[in-house]
Amino acid sequence: MPAFRPQSSGRGTWWGALRVAMAMIVVAATLSMSSAASAGVHDLCFSVADAGPNSGADHLISVVPSTGVPTSIGDTGGTGNIEAIAMEPGGNTLYAIDNAQFGSIDQTTGAFTTIGTGVGGGFNDVDSLSFDPFTGELWGVDRNSGSQDVLFQIDKTTGLFIPGTAVTIQSFAVTGLYDLDDLSISSYDNTMYGVNNNSGGNDRLISVDRTTGAVTQVLDLAGLGVVDMEGLAFDNAGTLMGTDGNGAPNGDLWEIDIDGGSLTHLADLSPGGDFESLGCLTADLNTMSGTVFFDTNGDGVLDAGDAGQGSVTVRLYRDVNSDGLLDGGDILLTSTDTAGDGSYSFDVASSGDFVLDIDTGDLPAGSNLSTDNLEAASLAGFGLTDSGNDFGYTLPAMVGNRVWVDADVDGIQDGGESGLGSVTVNLLDSGGSTVASTTTAGDGSYLFTGIAPGDYQVEFVAPAGYSFSPVDQGGDDAADSDAAVGTGRTGLFTLAATDVDVTLDAGLYQPVSIGDRVWVDADADGIQDGGESGLGSVTVNLLDSGGSTVASTTTAGDGSYSFTGLVPGDYRVEFVAPAGFSFSPVDQGGDDTVDSDADVSTG
Repeated sequence: MPAFRPQSSGRGTWWGALRVAMAMIVVAATLSMSSAASAGVHDLCFSVADAGPNSGADHLISVVPSTGVPTSIGDTGGTGNIEAIAMEPGGNTLYAIDNAQFGSIDQTTGAFTTIGTGVGGGFNDVDSLSFDPFTGELWGVDRNSGSQDVLFQIDKTTGLFIPGTAVTIQSFAVTGLYDLDDLSISSYDNTMYGVNNNSGGNDRLISVDRTTGAVTQVLDLAGLGVVDMEGLAFDNAGTLMGTDGNGAPNGDLWEIDIDGGSLTHLADLSPGGDFESLGCLTADLNTMSGTVFFDTNGDGVLDAGDAGQGSVTVRLYRDVNSDGLLDGGDILLTSTDTAGDGSYSFDVASSGDFVLDIDTGDLPAGSNLSTDNLEAASLAGFGLTDSGNDFGYTLPAMVGNRVWVDADVDGIQDGGESGLGSVTVNLLDSGGSTVASTTTAGDGSYLFTGIAPGDYQVEFVAPAGYSFSPVDQGGDDAADSDAAVGTGRTGLFTLAATDVDVTLDAGLYQPVSIGDRVWVDADADGIQDGGESGLGSVTVNLLDSGGSTVASTTTAGDGSYSFTGLVPGDYRVEFVAPAGFSFSPVDQGGDDTVDSDADVSTG
């Protein structure tokens, strides 16, 4: 059996202490309002005596369970067989049924007002009513004398049976009994219970599966000394109580301890006898609410610009061990779907600890949660609201484009410049840590997908022998190179959910080198002959196309020199003749690798 808390025989727990401590306040409020359900009050029940004090007419009373004090309210007027009542969650309206005529009872006068002209569906002897404390659905049971009773839902606004909800209660195979005299749904774990008997005796407390009608026996009430228990109701605190019809001229109110398997007498009920109905959900509702939203910036917070997501199932559980986590022993109470703006709300006639989650399968394909899929709510009283139980999700972003060989090293992708494959590309977070890594395809393209919103950089790793082109050249960000020359990294950029940035490129080129030799041309023929030695310490300058010096060096002892790591382009080499030396004739012979290239006048 599931646990039921708070609950104990004789109200010996803290809850009992709380009720006793509140008794003076509660009773005063109740009496001053003629026993009507008042805001926040939970220690209050209503019952109808089927054999009232005024010529046997149906008669409404209230009772404070913690003190056992009943209060007469008044005759229902014109009814003679009210055997079922149910307090609407929140204590706003007390509903009743007289055979098959549905209606409401004024909590201050007892007067019965009809709703509709009958429940329909062929039902004509409705003995049981109960509201679901978590959904507000109203359930009833029609008595079929000598055969199985039928469970069904009633529309409280019209008083009509709701088609498609009827199910036969399979009690006879379990208890050997047919009749269900009253039912109530637990405000702790949402289990439906009923009193099963054989027209006034041999009572059993049973649980009922409202989908299949399957029955489980819970307690032998007759074995505990109660005869003809006909009223059954949970209060908002999860305590189960019952009334009997065997105490004429008075009746009795009992507390039923399911865990302990015992009964505690709470009150003698009067005036009247045969109390066949009970309603106790008189406290204000507790509310748990929130929003399922598209988290644009992925920060896990519902911001002003974030859009709600409709049609997502939100589930409410009883947090049995009060740890704020969804554990295996926690009990699913109910679920609801978010509205078009992503909002949802659970208004429940219950208190205590709860946890909530969502069905992530209802989110758009590819979604990732930006929040935990868990919210916890703890409601220690009644009339309380726990809002902001929000669930955020994001959709992945994408980043990519191309690495190319920048033939003219202008930092711009020109027609005919080919992509470069097998280049390593890293996606870095704002702290510089690698989030993902890939290599370019043969055409130089790359793409990172499934990226959570946040701040990132792209890092390109230049292959051996390559250098990066100038950054941010031209006016087209989709065609320039974004990799810094020194690090190969782009600037830091921000991705929101669903962003697609395919403008992050890197241009690469292979640096060039220039060099050869300065030699002593012994025969002054302008051709390097065997045995002619190199000349060291000669200044050699590299000039750009405008004649400006780009680099300078001096020849080694063997006359060699070299300029390396040069950007491809137009250059000239300038040799500075040491004192006492002149330049040999230029371009002599037919081999450019062994002739002299320095102009005789300018070097």
